[in-house]
Amino acid sequence: MDMRKEILFSLFLFCSAVSHAQPGGGGDLVIEGFTDEYGNPIYRSDSTFDFFILPSESASEREDGKFPYYLSYYLNGSANEPVKLTLNKAYSRLLICRGEEMMFLEFIDMLGENASGRNDYIQKMEFIPGFAYTLSRGFIKGNYPWKWDDDETWLSEYGIKNLRMLEQHGLVKREPFTERDKKKLKELDAESVWNQAVLYSQVLQRFEKSILYSLEVIEDSKDEMRSQMALSNIFFCFCALQRHSDAREMYLANKQSLKKAIYGYALIDLLRKINLKQEILEVYDDICSQSDYAWYWYNRGMYKLEELKDPKGAILDFNHAIQQCKEVNLNEADIFEYCEFNRAFWVKGIAQLKWNNFQEGPQNLLKASVYFINNTQLPSYIKSIDSLQTLYPDHAIIHLTAALLYSKSATEQVIQSPIYLDHIQRAQDALSKVDRGEEVFLWWMVKANLLRAMMKPNEAIAAAKGALNKSPNAKSPYRFQYVVYLTQLPNETKLLKEAYKLWTSDTK
Repeated sequence: MDMRKEILFSLFLFCSAVSHAQPGGGGDLVIEGFTDEYGNPIYRSDSTFDFFILPSESASEREDGKFPYYLSYYLNGSANEPVKLTLNKAYSRLLICRGEEMMFLEFIDMLGENASGRNDYIQKMEFIPGFAYTLSRGFIKGNYPWKWDDDETWLSEYGIKNLRMLEQHGLVKREPFTERDKKKLKELDAESVWNQAVLYSQVLQRFEKSILYSLEVIEDSKDEMRSQMALSNIFFCFCALQRHSDAREMYLANKQSLKKAIYGYALIDLLRKINLKQEILEVYDDICSQSDYAWYWYNRGMYKLEELKDPKGAILDFNHAIQQCKEVNLNEADIFEYCEFNRAFWVKGIAQLKWNNFQEGPQNLLKASVYFINNTQLPSYIKSIDSLQTLYPDHAIIHLTAALLYSKSATEQVIQSPIYLDHIQRAQDALSKVDRGEEVFLWWMVKANLLRAMMKPNEAIAAAKGALNKSPNAKSPYRFQYVVYLTQLPNETKLLKEAYKLWTSDTK
């Protein structure tokens, strides 16, 4: 089997792994387009070009011992769009082929993940056959490698747009890519090629050919892992070609092997395409059995709630995610408390309503709303509470929840803007529907927050005192007063300090 066939089959495992990995803080190198040597864009559907992602040489083969810094790629664009690669640290070399013509690129000490979320960008990479290029920030200092996490703006400061500009600024070194180099690539041992190269065949949409090559690998190989990879590649290609019945049949017949080769959310995404709901749940079960990470349990709960229509089962998972939050006492609740998983309270409330639990369900909706909700999440809460008010027009806690959400949303809007005025009015309407609500601690806190949104600080502070009358031991009204003094009555320094002391002290 020749080198290209060996490279072709190994697409999937790497593709699924890196395309679902999400870098937490930027640090990728984004090549926004490729052209031929005449400046014409290379499109993903162009079958004359092949793109290979290759591993870097081992550290032991480098004098300095500091290599490799790895790169991987993310798929960008559709088949009719120009090729665009997003590279990070999992693989470090890129080979571009047009027939027997080759161009070789090595990327050293890329930016890496960084707190500011910056990426490096190259607008255009030209195909210049017969040459090998090495790109390193270390060339600026006269040597390489450099530190990958040093100098976050090294490309943007130079305004780099293409390969020729990289050369002009001394950021790349160019050498001829010889016949000997080509031969070395083609002579790689067949039994180790599975972890040596990945063809970017999604660029070329060559799924049918990839299936044939993978079948050859399965037939010829005695290595279990290589066979599993080839099998997983066929499964992926079936999904990509929308041969869903073939993909379902293959998965059910080779479930354990495919689970070993493709795992986690990468596998779930493929199973969604072919509508194997029970098998998706099995994968979620595997994920949750291996970790207490709250997001895993939350996502499994959402799958049970939305896809399997199993609210009772979803509630158990949401309970697990909620353990990450400080429990809410609705008689002393702090409307500024933060927890990443406050949404677990919300979806638990939705699930309980679907399970006809009309007592605890609305209370959990209110608990979710008590926590701090950022302005990117508020619209989804608002949309949901609108429908719930329509479904349960006589439920006081749902109206109190709506009033709290709308008052929080109003504080995030431009004062006197149409949406601000609309949310103020909706909050007032919802609060007015809570009969005898003034006897409830949270009614006063919601009213106080509404007055804060209406820029009536003195009345807001008075309403917070009304909450204290209902729960004298609560600390949250003092925190609320402190926020109002800080943001709307900054001259009241004495009262601000007093509110802060009462909020933070162990005793009143």
